[in-house]
Amino acid sequence: MMRQPPNSVGGAQVFAVGLAKALIENGCAVTLAHPAATRHQEAACGNICCSPIDISSSKRLRESISAVLDSSRAEVISLVGPSLRMAYWVQRANGGTPWVMTIHNLPPHECRAPWFLGRNWPYYAARSLCYAPNAVAWALFLRYAHPAAVLADSEEVLERLSSFGCSQERLSLVPLACDLVDKKDQAARLPVAGSPFSQEAFPRILSTAALIHHKGLHDYLKAVTRLVKDFPKLEYTILGAARDPKYAAFLRQTISALGMERHVRIRADATQDQKTAAFCTADLYVQPSHEEGFCLAFLEAAATVPRLLGTRTGAIMSIAGDGPDAAVVPPRDVRALEDATRRLLLWQPDPGVLLMRRDRIRSEYSWDRLACRHIHEYEKAIKRT
Repeated sequence: MMRQPPNSVGGAQVFAVGLAKALIENGCAVTLAHPAATRHQEAACGNICCSPIDISSSKRLRESISAVLDSSRAEVISLVGPSLRMAYWVQRANGGTPWVMTIHNLPPHECRAPWFLGRNWPYYAARSLCYAPNAVAWALFLRYAHPAAVLADSEEVLERLSSFGCSQERLSLVPLACDLVDKKDQAARLPVAGSPFSQEAFPRILSTAALIHHKGLHDYLKAVTRLVKDFPKLEYTILGAARDPKYAAFLRQTISALGMERHVRIRADATQDQKTAAFCTADLYVQPSHEEGFCLAFLEAAATVPRLLGTRTGAIMSIAGDGPDAAVVPPRDVRALEDATRRLLLWQPDPGVLLMRRDRIRSEYSWDRLACRHIHEYEKAIKRT
């Protein structure tokens, strides 16, 4: 079960549909239950059996969950990034069917606040106060609910779940997966039609992230203003939907105020082909996030872009590795982002290093491996009942 339609923007939705497809390929019968969606949205699921659920009220949510369980005859329920309300009603209406939750993060992390945009300390202080009731509610639920297992995408989220009172014996680490862009040789890195970068640009820097404060894009804008003095042909492209319209407007105003329109572009409507072209032509990928549960975008970039720069959050450190092609710095540190960018641009890309990184990602973050880990958790959950 997932709480958003399958073609909604976000890593959780990509993960849910990808997991369902991988489970089917491994011999499982899967019904993907999600909020009532249009035919266009359900097309994102391909051949997966879909069953809409109604989240308009607690009563309808409870009734639709019961109806899905009755019709699917499920042996196990898998909740992907559920809201607290959905998790509560699954706990109440599961009818003895074991259930497993995948938690991408807990409040206030990755939540949105409308105040102090671009001012990190006041923003997070105000957000913590705003979401304190949500955090308390989740802590109470995790302490007293009885899922068969609670899965986390990263060690950071695993520790957070533990601090919220979730039983250690129910916790498991199951990293996400991604589809690799198929690149046979270095020739695939020649400019691709649809790339947002110009031919003469260097460095071509890319970020793919929702436009929301905790992605830290405003921090890297400050670093870019310093970098352009030494790299006059620098181009920085941000691909991402405006999850927070106020923050998106703030970013565009900041770019204008800094006089960076020639160097910085935001594309909120990029297609998947355009995104792939951007990955294949970028010199450096930057993920300046303050908070991540895992960071699927960084994993996708790691399979294609020769240089990587991220922050110490989610699974970014384990994805980046410890080679000369990647750097990981503290979140919210503009000077560290600038220095790491300069250091990485001095390193000459080595096709062999990228190939080794791709092989590692293919091995550690494949959909098949993810499905097998989930099936193992599901089997354990069934045995416990």
